[in-house]
Amino acid sequence: MFVADLINWETRSWNFTLLHELFNTEDIKVIKTIPIRHLVCQDRMVRHYTKNGSYTVKSGYQIAKAIADMEEGVPSTSGNPNKIWNWLWHLRVPPKVQTFVWRCIHGALPTFSNLMRKRTNLEPGCRRCGTTIETPEHALRDCQWASFLWAASPLRIVPDENLKRGTIADWINSIMDTKDQDLHDMFVMILWIAWHARNKFVYQNHQIDHKTCLDIAMHRLSEFHSTVKDGAKISLDRVAVFSEKWIPPMEGFVKINCDTSIRENIGTGTGAIIRDNSGKALTAAHRLRSEELEVDVAEAFACLDGLLLAKDAGYSKVILETDNTTIYFKLKKMDRDFSYLGGIISDILDLFCSFEMVIPSCVKRSGNFAAHHLARNAFVLFSFESVVGEIPNHVERLLREKIS
Repeated sequence: MFVADLINWETRSWNFTLLHELFNTEDIKVIKTIPIRHLVCQDRMVRHYTKNGSYTVKSGYQIAKAIADMEEGVPSTSGNPNKIWNWLWHLRVPPKVQTFVWRCIHGALPTFSNLMRKRTNLEPGCRRCGTTIETPEHALRDCQWASFLWAASPLRIVPDENLKRGTIADWINSIMDTKDQDLHDMFVMILWIAWHARNKFVYQNHQIDHKTCLDIAMHRLSEFHSTVKDGAKISLDRVAVFSEKWIPPMEGFVKINCDTSIRENIGTGTGAIIRDNSGKALTAAHRLRSEELEVDVAEAFACLDGLLLAKDAGYSKVILETDNTTIYFKLKKMDRDFSYLGGIISDILDLFCSFEMVIPSCVKRSGNFAAHHLARNAFVLFSFESVVGEIPNHVERLLREKIS
C-alpha cells in the first residue's frame, strides 16, 4: 500500500474510513494536519528539519549537535532542535542573552567543573560558597547567592528538591512549556545577570548585590523591548499599509476575496466571493475540508479555491485578495519552497497561468467580512464538496449594509 491509496482523489482529501482501519487515533490526528495538493507533482526529497523543506548548513549542524549531545548524555531539551531554536530566537532579549541561553542548554558554560573536564589546572569548587563543585546548575540556581537572587526576583522562584534534581536545560524546558512570553523574557534575563554577576565576582573580585543585579536585568529588558517595538513600528510603516475597507477593483477586473475558518475536531472551512467594480457579488463558493490545517495553509487553500472559482466562471483579469499577510507576500514574491505551505503556494502560482492577469492583494480582516462569513457558513451546510454560486442571505444582507 502507498500513501496515494489513502487519498480520496475525487475530493482530494484523506480517506478517513481507511485511515481509521489502519491507524490509531493519535496518528490520524497528525495525518489530518497534512494538506493534499490540488495539482499532482513528482515526488521529491525534502528536509524534515527546516520550515521550507530545503537543507541548510545550520539545520545540519543542529541535528549533528543533537546527536552528539545524546551520545554524551547532554539533557534531552537539545534533542528537539526545531522546538528549542524556534523558542530561543523568538525571545525578546538582546542577542548576547540568546547566545548565553543556547550555551546553557548545551552545557557549554565555562564553569569550573566544565573547565576541569577539559583538563585545565583549576579547582572545580564554587568560589562563592566553597561548599561544592561549581556546575552550571550550582552557579546559576543552587548556590546560596543564586537562590537568594531568584527568591528576590519578580518571579519569586524558590528552588525545591525536585527542581534541584534537574539540569539547567530541564529548567529552561519547563519554562519554555509555559505560554507567557513576558515570563520567558524575564527568566532568561535573570539567568543571564546571575552569570554576569558570577563572572564579576570570580574574575574581578567584585560582588554585586541582588537588588542591583535585578535592577540591571529589568532595565536592560525594558530598554530592549522599547527599542524593538519602535523599530518594528517603523519597519511595518515602510513595508505596507493595508486598507481596512473593501475597495472595488479597477474596470475590467473582478476581485476574489478569500478566507478560512478552522474548528477543532471538525475541519477547515474556506470561503471565496467574486465581485465586480460596482461591488456586485457575481458568484461565491464555500467548502468544508475534513483536515484540520495550520492557519497559513488553510488561508492558502482559500485562495486556491477562489482562483478555481474564477477560472470556472471564465474571468481572465482578477485581483486575489486575502487578509493573511504571509500568503500575500509569498504570492507577491512568487516564493516557492518544499514545505506544506509551499506546495499549496506553488499550486496557486501555477494556476496564475490560466489567467490573463492576476494581482495579489491584502486587506485587513474588517474588509474581508464577506469571505469570512462564507467560510463559517461551510460548517452550517457541512458539505465536503464545493458549494458554488449560492450566496447566503446573511452575506447578501451584509453586502447591502456595508457597500464595502
